Amino acid sequence: MEKSEWDELNNLEQDVLSDRREPHQFGDKTKWPIDEQVETILSQAEVEIQKLNKARLVARDSLSRKMDF
Repeated sequence: MEKSEWDELNNLEQDVLSDRREPHQFGDKTKWPIDEQVETILSQAEVEIQKLNKARLVARDSLSRKMDF
């Protein structure tokens, strides 16, 4: 590989590394600009995930009670 190709690849890698951002809440627009419609969909998805997690816990508790009998 020629020196210039190596430099170009190295520069691309540095660009990618410098563009990494820390995880954040979806509403933090300072790190990732998010379209309002997408933000709404993501918020609704988070609510649905919370509902599913609660339902899973209730089902597990119910199953556990049945197994005790």
